[in-house]
Amino acid sequence: MQQRWVDLDAPTVTALAADVRAGRADPVELVERALARLAACDGDLAAFVHVDADGARREAEQRHRARDRGPLHGVPVAVKDLFDVAGQLTRAGSRLPVPAPALRDAVAVQR
Repeated sequence: MQQRWVDLDAPTVTALAADVRAGRADPVELVERALARLAACDGDLAAFVHVDADGARREAEQRHRARDRGPLHGVPVAVKDLFDVAGQLTRAGSRLPVPAPALRDAVAVQR
């Protein structure tokens, strides 16, 4: 049987965001579920160059306690490695060495 990569029964991002706002979903739990799904699927897909699981957990904990910061508040997202993320290497799809981590988040990441 072929692996099913897409969970057709998973809630939409809009629904997850509404659940976080209403207190029905916990950002920490959402990150743990996303990391578990990634661990189950990415070995075959190889879609991620780097996963900052500890950073994602720290961000989720902060979002759990923070005021609403916008439409995706508390919802885990992935950032393509074309965009700077503070403290992370921006590889832009290349295997060439990157001299240093990004100093700040790109505007698209901030938003």
